[in-house]
Amino acid sequence: MKIIKTKGKITKIIDLSPTAKEIWFELENEMEFQAGAFVNLFVEIDGEKIRRSYSISSDPAKRKEISLTIREKKGGFISNIFWLENVKEMEFEIMGPLGKNTADKIKKEKVFLAGFGVGVSVIKAVLLEILKFDHVREIYILTGSYNEEEILYKDFFDEVKEKNTGKKIFDRFILSNPKNENYPFTGHIQENIDDLDFSNSSIYICGQKIACDTLKEKIKDNAAENIDFIIESFG
Repeated sequence: MKIIKTKGKITKIIDLSPTAKEIWFELENEMEFQAGAFVNLFVEIDGEKIRRSYSISSDPAKRKEISLTIREKKGGFISNIFWLENVKEMEFEIMGPLGKNTADKIKKEKVFLAGFGVGVSVIKAVLLEILKFDHVREIYILTGSYNEEEILYKDFFDEVKEKNTGKKIFDRFILSNPKNENYPFTGHIQENIDDLDFSNSSIYICGQKIACDTLKEKIKDNAAENIDFIIESFG
């Protein structure tokens, strides 16, 4: 992947949950990237140029536009800019693609995609890519969110399952604090996987480092054999 610096203009903002938005940028120059890559976003605040990294959540087939899924963060220098009314008037410098934990590392027929919080956005992009892989036969999607309102891209995953009948696609949305007391999958991802067989699979995990590491160790403790881990962690 060739790293470029380009300018990005916001064309669309989609509210995904009370705390998350999908931001679409039209790029001045085409960017060729693989699912799982991220970009650096530069913003000038009070005369100082500040950089933050965000994973690309859109389909790699689109090179002139990308989407970033961003969570509102208290005290955040850049993330909270996207909640301002005049954000579409701002110009952003974008550098990328960056990162090595991309979808091309997935080699097994059986694939697990696990995303914690906003890390689900990377799982979305990786899923779009591996649906094109002939060798991938089974896909298991595991997401961890706070409550029902904070599940990101559930409609998207449901649509993918409905349209791609040639592959076995399974999903499980786990909530740490569900509003429905009868919700079937509560806690964290690693607490809801004992019935799954991870052997002979590629496992892509995205989220906060501590969450990714904990899930990886739990899978290893389950005596899974012949597995490949691809981990994109942050924080």
